[in-house]
Amino acid sequence: MNKPFNSLSDEELVQMHLMGNEDCFSVLYERFYNRIFNKCLNFTKDVNDAFDYTQDIMIKTFDKLSTFKGTSRFSTWIYAIAHNYCIENYRKRNNMVFEAINERQLAMDSMESGNVEQNQFAEEEVQFAMTEISESDRILLELKYSLNYSIKDIQDSFNISASAVKMRLQRAR
Repeated sequence: MNKPFNSLSDEELVQMHLMGNEDCFSVLYERFYNRIFNKCLNFTKDVNDAFDYTQDIMIKTFDKLSTFKGTSRFSTWIYAIAHNYCIENYRKRNNMVFEAINERQLAMDSMESGNVEQNQFAEEEVQFAMTEISESDRILLELKYSLNYSIKDIQDSFNISASAVKMRLQRAR
């Protein structure tokens, strides 16, 4: 081969890997590992979770490499896998986390105000309202108001502009 692997494009490496050259994926792995890790860390805010997510994403990428069509850049494709993986795990984890937080917060609010029924009613209204909006809007609101993500963090997680984040938050509210 004329060119060393490191000088090949991502798409060329994918094609060569699919033709049987096992070394090509290790080059892709080295190129994207830190980027994917940083994306996961930005999303999870936890080094251990980010490490686990990154490993899972890289394995998933390897398993699905044959489905890469080449209609977009490889980097776009792998970032989409990473983003979808983070969102999927966020949803799974937050169903459990939000219930625990909501129950604890409800109990604390009830003790402070002494009005259990009023707090339960308000909580039920919020939960009902959250079921009435789209899942993407619900995730956006949860990131901003439950997990206290900054606009910048949300912007990086969804790979959209700050103005788009603000507009989507306003629409969701």
